[in-house]
Amino acid sequence: IKKGKKHPRETERIRKNRFGYVFMLFCLTAIVWLGFFFFENIFYRETGSAFPAENDLAAFFAFFFGITGTITFLGKLLISDKIIRWFGLGRGLCILPISALLFLAGYWAAGYFFPGSTSIFLAALGAMLIYKFLRSSVHKSASMVLYQPIERVKRHNILLVTERLGGVLAGVILFGLVNLARVPYNLAGLCLIPVFILLLFLLPIVQRMYKNALKTGLASRQLSSISLDNPDVSGITILEQVLDSSSPGQVIYALNLLAKIQPEKIPEYLKRLLNHPLDLVRRKALIRIERYGVSELKPAVESLLTRRQGSGTKGLILRTLMSTGRQQAIPVVREYVHSHSLPVKRGALV
Repeated sequence: IKKGKKHPRETERIRKNRFGYVFMLFCLTAIVWLGFFFFENIFYRETGSAFPAENDLAAFFAFFFGITGTITFLGKLLISDKIIRWFGLGRGLCILPISALLFLAGYWAAGYFFPGSTSIFLAALGAMLIYKFLRSSVHKSASMVLYQPIERVKRHNILLVTERLGGVLAGVILFGLVNLARVPYNLAGLCLIPVFILLLFLLPIVQRMYKNALKTGLASRQLSSISLDNPDVSGITILEQVLDSSSPGQVIYALNLLAKIQPEKIPEYLKRLLNHPLDLVRRKALIRIERYGVSELKPAVESLLTRRQGSGTKGLILRTLMSTGRQQAIPVVREYVHSHSLPVKRGALV
């Protein structure tokens, strides 16, 4: 099945949508980096005040980095991927900005109500520990989902550019706010609150653009099974919707991706495709059933004989019946052995 050539206007529209999508990813990345740099700065600042002795400071950092490394590893291993599958892309992306807003409010409250106490250090420690954990595990998994609709040959470069430029922009903003404008850290934290509130409003837009970009990638068949190893619920839903497409190429392409993502649901997808209005799609489903020997689909395959089918398709149905349950299928297939249609007769004699 060959890909059709796109109209120049359609190509230009896709290019503009992709640029807007990448720009939104850049903004998202810059805000996340801004929060990380801020929490990192207040953490080191408060830690230096809490441990004036060099030996105590070195011992604390050794303990802290050991704990953060262990927690981050366990989070990536046990939690991050499951959260995206359980709650979806939108909720997964909201976890980090909501946590950042709570940390910013807590740090400001500790500095305002308990100045000079250890509560400020504990607030900075907790914020840094949890923000770093969420950023490197849950948010990173969610962010990688956002890059899936981008062509594989360009994805790595775009990811690299957005991460680096987003980090540079965030560093410049924080440096200008704290060092040039001389804004105290507690007030700088208040300035970041509207930024993360803005991010919460941008996330639904990003998710909507992600779905559109994913549909465009499916339409042009530019995705790969590797890029969808950890899709969110909405991504899987879109793939399942494409199974009803009127384009055979898109249907088969989506089926191949779903076979990599959820192999345990292949019988369900193949049964669904047996009722597809396009003969080519039904034939492809029959070939898959024959190849894998999906015996539980024998009744669904047999029911196709009661419908009007082309001779080639009917022969394939008979052949598939024999592969899914030879003993039970023999009485049904025997009726077509003396058919006047050569494809039907050939399918019955296999």
